[in-house]
Amino acid sequence: MIYSVSLAPIFHSYSRLRKGVYAFLVADPLFALSVPRFRTDEEGESHWYYFGGGVSLWGFWVLGMVIGAGAGIEVPESFPIELVLPLVLIAMLFPVLEDRPSVATAVVAGGVATLAAPLDYNLGLLLAVTCGVAVGVTLNR
Repeated sequence: MIYSVSLAPIFHSYSRLRKGVYAFLVADPLFALSVPRFRTDEEGESHWYYFGGGVSLWGFWVLGMVIGAGAGIEVPESFPIELVLPLVLIAMLFPVLEDRPSVATAVVAGGVATLAAPLDYNLGLLLAVTCGVAVGVTLNR
């Protein structure tokens, strides 16, 4: 839902079919890589970057799932797989930290997420997003 709110102004003039395809392709890495590109796009061609990235991510995801399921590959217990996604997302966060409001938003959301992580039902994540959005909106006024 958060990604949709951010992408809606960019895709507002597209057909329903194209919006549906783009909505199907949205993923964390694609969003993180595309938003800075949309901000600097003067010719309006960044939607092709978004589409190409989305198709690539989706294709590799499906291929990885097929290979993993078919080969019965298991990740060793000693490998901290739960750290991979957060580290990737943190690495993709740095290019979009352009000003004080975006840095403050990231710091507040990250801090709240860390402190509220023990809450049941992933409520810490919801609380972190809510606090981050509130800080971002307040500082951008």
